[in-house]
Amino acid sequence: MKREDPEENTKSKISSSTFKRILVFFKGHEKAIILAVLAVLLTTVLNAALPLVFREMVDNAIPSKDLNLVFKYASFYLVLLILFGIIQYFEMIIVGFMGIDIVNKIKNVMLKHIMTLSISFFDKLGSGRLISRKESDSQKLFMLFSSIGLSLLNGSLNIIIAVSIMLFTNVKLTMFVLAISPVYLLGTYLIFSKMRPMFRKERELYATIVNFLSEHIKAIPLLRNLNNLDWSINKFNIMNEEKRWYEFKIYILEQSI
Repeated sequence: MKREDPEENTKSKISSSTFKRILVFFKGHEKAIILAVLAVLLTTVLNAALPLVFREMVDNAIPSKDLNLVFKYASFYLVLLILFGIIQYFEMIIVGFMGIDIVNKIKNVMLKHIMTLSISFFDKLGSGRLISRKESDSQKLFMLFSSIGLSLLNGSLNIIIAVSIMLFTNVKLTMFVLAISPVYLLGTYLIFSKMRPMFRKERELYATIVNFLSEHIKAIPLLRNLNNLDWSINKFNIMNEEKRWYEFKIYILEQSI
């Protein structure tokens, strides 16, 4: 008889209450959040200034054949580039430490909650799925609170500044770009809709591997006596190869967006 999986019968829904529960873990990190937002604003401004400085150097300094002016623009561009890298470096450190602390708090709460559950809960869910929930999902939360969160904020600000600069320089070109932008938005939505179940399958493959290891490592003496150790190793290699190629497929889709 097939064991019923509660995750197949329920769909996770993100509501406002979910965000309120997550916001509790941000307490004590107000300074880090303020510094991270300021850093994102500075990097966004610097990122927008770089092409403007380069344009002035190409359009004005180089045609004038004034080496001093070219050197000044090039030096200013280099200084902006170095500042951009330094600020971005400290931005990642600040948000990274904050993300690690938040994820550790979430893990502790999850572990305390799991320890209070009944035996029937552990009968329904294998050890692989439990470890996948605690480790793999926590790692994705860490990415959300660090690199992904910064990328979303930085990307939103870059779009606003880019559109503002385009409106200032060429209104007709800006209107044309905005007119075709719904096509790109629709394509992005379709791609992410297709990738969402792929992330779920990736988590299932991870849980299967962890569950396989937890069972077969304990059975190594028995497998050795039955001369089936090579069978176990080959099966693990097949599962690991499937997960590796599936992760590679997801990576290619992510990079192509």
